[in-house]
Amino acid sequence: MGSYEGVAEEIYDYAGDRGFATFDLEVFVQDSGWVGERGWKNSSMEGLVDIQSDELTLLKMSSAASPLYYLWKLYGEAAFTGVAPSEFDGAPTFAVSVTNSALVLHVDPESLRVVALVIPQFLETRYDDFREVAGVTVPATVDTEIIPASMSITHRFAELLPNVETDPGRFEKPSG
Repeated sequence: MGSYEGVAEEIYDYAGDRGFATFDLEVFVQDSGWVGERGWKNSSMEGLVDIQSDELTLLKMSSAASPLYYLWKLYGEAAFTGVAPSEFDGAPTFAVSVTNSALVLHVDPESLRVVALVIPQFLETRYDDFREVAGVTVPATVDTEIIPASMSITHRFAELLPNVETDPGRFEKPSG
């Protein structure tokens, strides 16, 4: 597929359990969003489709300042089944196992930040360049490798703006 650059805009309302993202890479354009448990995406390849629950869960986890937020919302205190010393990209981490999932979170033992989200043989997401925005530490760079597709996606956030007013209609599934 080659290397492409483009523009992305992401808007998340965690209290309202809704989100919207748009990606324009010129050769590929996709909008996606959700309100509660209803999600959708509209891409130049697939058109407008509903997002199934497993994909919606992954979308919500990848959108959050930390994937821990949505895992906690899904499973509560039972979200995490174990913690063990591990290593990721040559650095020591704690590997945190997730209930009913192959997903593993790698946590930096010093900062206690999630530095990676891994689904073995499928997906690796790395979080880096952490910044404090309105009292919350968030990654400004997110690198995702989708292993079966041999595809990498890098998000470098130019701006991280908290508490921005937005049109509630942006989160809703478009008609048509």
